[in-house]
Amino acid sequence: MRKFLPSLLAALLLPFFLLSCKNEPSVYAGLEHRGDKDVSITEIHADSVYLDASMTSFSGKFLMSAAGDKIYFVDYNAVGVSEYSLAGEYLGTKVMRGRGPDEMIAPSQGCTTDNMGNLILLDSNSGITIFDRSLEHKLFFTQSPFFQLLDEDFGQEDWNVIYNNPDPEVPQMYEYNLIINRLAFDGERLYIPISTEHVSYNLFERTSNSADCWKKSYILMSFVPNRISETKQLLGHYPPIYSERNIPSFGRYDFAVYGRKLYVSFNADSKIYVLDINGNPLYSFGIADPDIKCDYPQTRTFMEYEDKEFDHRQKYGYYDKLFLSEDITFRTCKTDSGRYKLQIYKGVDMTGDILLGRNMEVIGCSSDGYIYAYTRADYEEEKFVLIKFRI
Repeated sequence: MRKFLPSLLAALLLPFFLLSCKNEPSVYAGLEHRGDKDVSITEIHADSVYLDASMTSFSGKFLMSAAGDKIYFVDYNAVGVSEYSLAGEYLGTKVMRGRGPDEMIAPSQGCTTDNMGNLILLDSNSGITIFDRSLEHKLFFTQSPFFQLLDEDFGQEDWNVIYNNPDPEVPQMYEYNLIINRLAFDGERLYIPISTEHVSYNLFERTSNSADCWKKSYILMSFVPNRISETKQLLGHYPPIYSERNIPSFGRYDFAVYGRKLYVSFNADSKIYVLDINGNPLYSFGIADPDIKCDYPQTRTFMEYEDKEFDHRQKYGYYDKLFLSEDITFRTCKTDSGRYKLQIYKGVDMTGDILLGRNMEVIGCSSDGYIYAYTRADYEEEKFVLIKFRI
């Protein structure tokens, strides 16, 4: 009888342990929410800009150069960075495939620019490449698996410990979050989106501590690219709506780094969270759209998530892409009826609420004061369609 006592004790204590985890306050508890709604912008007058896409795979990301005088398209299926003028003229493709000084072995899966105009590329082998503003001189390169970038001394015994005792504080619990499709740079530090990848501690399986994982797992990692081991830092968490109900179909987020602060917007939350540079919540702002009810159905397994995600995202509205320029914040959203909107904030106050004909992603502000946004790919004409507008 005695040999069953530990198991019996564990069974008795487990509900109290789970209850204590569930009741542990969120890092966002009591956070001040700022801003008012004073909408004066209800429409934008935009001009279309057409870019030749025939030399691309059509899959990638647009960036504005730091000087605001060029548009970059970083291809995510083939190695290459295409340059365009603000008028849409194709200027050429650089950073070709190869092992030379100005080449890359694998396509990019994330990209950003820094305040010096350098282009930072994270490739599909988890290598980091930094080019100067001419895209011809390589400043830094490393070719290592993601976990080695974080800690080269992590051994098999450490992996065994993590497998049996998942710990969200350990960087090796994370992988690059491909769905987020974003990098950011501030000062010397690179910020990348991350997600837990653990069989018994993940955001999909209700039986795998998903509620605890939503609350405690991190969403960003930052480091100085040439000093990763000593500078790595885990940052940011999901807001309470995710730990209260399991909705991984709407677990996407977008983020920006501006003015020594982190800005994060989540699909299922109307608030835009502002964090300090170390990931500590400072305040929130953002106005809920009346046509986004956020009444999302839960999924309980990864298989169910895979089966339902597309239908859920088609049926329900959500908050989407985020972009900051000076003290202006742009956020796109999709309503429950399937229509798209653009919210504009001046500081923390909502000043623009614009119904869009189609979805778009703001990519930057040009040197002549126009806001540029990517809208769609025209596959028949082999063109990218962007718009430019002023506010």
